[in-house]
Amino acid sequence: MLYPILTIACGSIMVILSGLSLFRCLRDGGIFINQARFLASGILLILHFPLTRFLDGLILPWLEKVGAVEGNVPAAYWISVVLIVAVQLIILPTGRELYGAYMADRLARRAGA
Repeated sequence: MLYPILTIACGSIMVILSGLSLFRCLRDGGIFINQARFLASGILLILHFPLTRFLDGLILPWLEKVGAVEGNVPAAYWISVVLIVAVQLIILPTGRELYGAYMADRLARRAGA
């Protein structure tokens, strides 16, 4: 029971901080794509457990059609978790993308000064 609460808390903190950062970037005219990606990732983190249950409900009937096996319920759960985590990893910016945007922002500010 502690894991869902921590997931929602971490996602909420991520949404708040990235929302504030996104607002500052938009106000200052900076590069904001990474802040938007962190915001989307935070929202997905908050929705992790409801989405897992939803996808689990979609996947399990298909596994039952293939064959009634004792491991279908855990398999459907872990398939849905893997799908959600994969989407989250696709959304999150990599270190190279973060550093590239940071350097572009620094160079743009230096050229404008």
